[in-house]
Amino acid sequence: MKDHVRHCSVISCLNSSSPLLASKDQHKCLLALEITEVGVAAMSFLDALLKLEKEEKARTSNLLGHTNEISELTDSEPPKLLPTMHRVWPHLSACLKHVMPSVLIRASEVIANVVNSCGGDFFTHRFEKDVVPRFLNFLCQDTGFEVKKVSRKFLLSSRETSMSGHKDYAPASLLGVQQAVLSCLRDVGKNKKSAPALATTLDQLSAVVVGLACGIPDLQDLATQTLIALSNIDPDLIWILVADVAYGNSGMQSSQITSPGMIFPVASDLLPPLVTQKDALWTQLTGKDIKLNIDGSKAWSILSGLESCQYNSRSRLVGG
Repeated sequence: MKDHVRHCSVISCLNSSSPLLASKDQHKCLLALEITEVGVAAMSFLDALLKLEKEEKARTSNLLGHTNEISELTDSEPPKLLPTMHRVWPHLSACLKHVMPSVLIRASEVIANVVNSCGGDFFTHRFEKDVVPRFLNFLCQDTGFEVKKVSRKFLLSSRETSMSGHKDYAPASLLGVQQAVLSCLRDVGKNKKSAPALATTLDQLSAVVVGLACGIPDLQDLATQTLIALSNIDPDLIWILVADVAYGNSGMQSSQITSPGMIFPVASDLLPPLVTQKDALWTQLTGKDIKLNIDGSKAWSILSGLESCQYNSRSRLVGG
């Protein structure tokens, strides 16, 4: 009974505050984001507690021979987190359309925490539709990515033009938003529970993050961390994208790699330098015209980080 009352109290708070997430008043919106973050975390805890309580009661009933009560315990009080999140999500995702950078930054943090609480499977389609287009818009703004006139892949909806939903921010504000977006992607990608949220958009996101990691000094470190986190989802994809940049833009370093034997060609013969930036795989996956000065040496350092990360993961598995 107490758990039911707690659930109802949290649900009531979330339902009453969620409309404020779409408020133009940043103070109301930030308050609603705080309530949403705490409320979803509380719901997740209560659902986990309820599940544990059911398991204990079912185990006790089984030991006492009361098998008829087990099915009743299983059917009573279903989890309420995801149904509640289904109602809250349209309001939460609307925060990414806010004009204030402070709201966008906080919304990115809350989204990462909410996905970690609810699990990524619930958000796979929602991320593809509501989050990733906005995130790509922020990441590509003033960073050398230009939307192709013939492509509308990253437009926010079928009714919007390439300029709608676009706002010019001060450089410092835009940098803060971009850092928050990368942090959100990093936090979602590094957690096995939340990572499925990025499953259908990983190619596009990874390609853009590779460009940022190798071409935008202010975002290089955070973008590199994001790539390492995304490699937990698909390490082969991340390695191929980064290696394509490394070998294509660092002919001297790739030519210094010794061949494993006489019957094998040298790496520079297999992966010759790129003729133009458009030939790079990551450029093709972005669906955008690129005007970035790519640092091939940075790609090599990212490859080293990926190798170290994979080595540490294997070491933990062997040690475990």
